Amino acid sequence: MKWNACLALFLGLIWGSAVASTTEDDEFQLFDSDGYRIQSYRSATPAHLDGVQTLTTESAYALWLRKSGHFVNVQPVLWRQGFFLPDQPLTIIPGSDWLPNVGFGQLEELWADYLQHYAQQWDGMIIFYCTPDCWHSWNTAKRVAEKWPDLKVGWFRDGIDAWQEKGYPVEFLQQPLPMPCTPSEETGVDKGFKKVGPRSFQRGIGSLG
Repeated sequence: MKWNACLALFLGLIWGSAVASTTEDDEFQLFDSDGYRIQSYRSATPAHLDGVQTLTTESAYALWLRKSGHFVNVQPVLWRQGFFLPDQPLTIIPGSDWLPNVGFGQLEELWADYLQHYAQQWDGMIIFYCTPDCWHSWNTAKRVAEKWPDLKVGWFRDGIDAWQEKGYPVEFLQQPLPMPCTPSEETGVDKGFKKVGPRSFQRGIGSLG
């Protein structure tokens, strides 16, 4: 009996150590070596992001009223055979652009080029957002701030849900920003880029007020 009790204690210690090790490994794998979130994108985000101005709903609204920032929703969307395939219109802060699939922790060249093309065109503060508990906006704000330190970057942490809860006006976008002119159009090399279409026909206006 004494031997069985010792064996049970020994096995329990081993199992507990293994569980603790697995938990630590899982936690470590949430981020890559550069500090970008690489999984569990819909989970609680930090209160702040170093090097980036974190905005409350009220401060984001104040910037929007003064037209002092360029708002960018980075909600991801399905991409197949060179086309964006949203299943429904995206609710946005009026005047925002929709730049999807640029908030993953490890970006393919396609999306890195897509982000760079537009990020370097916008003037003033660029404010990234999506929904609450959305690491896509966190990753994007971090990436732009680090890669192009001359740009002024903001992060609206609580996103469109908090904006709507305040009763602020919204718009709806049918499609994201189009892919830029690409090698497939200039040299015949097909990299899967396609233009999506004119954005002048993509907006609709709504309000929760």
